[in-house]
Amino acid sequence: MKAPCSVWMAPDGSDPRLRRILVPIDFSAASADVLDVAASLADLAGGSECLALHVYFNPAVTTFDEYDAVLRGQEQQSFAKLLESVDARGLEIEPLFVESANVPHAIERVAEERQCDLIVMGTRGRSRSSAILLGSETEQTIIETRKPLLAVKHFGSQLGLLGALLDKQVIGKKGPRFG
Repeated sequence: MKAPCSVWMAPDGSDPRLRRILVPIDFSAASADVLDVAASLADLAGGSECLALHVYFNPAVTTFDEYDAVLRGQEQQSFAKLLESVDARGLEIEPLFVESANVPHAIERVAEERQCDLIVMGTRGRSRSSAILLGSETEQTIIETRKPLLAVKHFGSQLGLLGALLDKQVIGKKGPRFG
């Protein structure tokens, strides 16, 4: 989790073929980027399947049959909106919605059930202290999964203030602008 770049981990004996890729999402811009990376990999692998998994849990809501229908409608709309910002490269991305109080366990279970060859997840690149205090769904999935996993870290995800002020990619070619 502390690496300055994305990391692809594959357990010994993993099949190198990519037929089905699982991408846990939370409908954020970061998860759209991760879905874009997975679609690129699927395209490069010759049109692998790409599954977008959203794990939800709301302990404050007492479920009833009608609630599930409302929740499904909101998830479908959120997924459709997320796909607008993703270059799917002509691939169909199948949405999956699963309820679970434990996200890493749900990811592992779905990866096993759907026989996924790779899990692609985003990482925020938290500092060591915040990672210790807050934990991470990606970090917990890395620990628990027996599947290959790509932890996607985007530029700037672990950037400090001074680094951001001095980095040409952040401030642009002309330098910082003030006022």
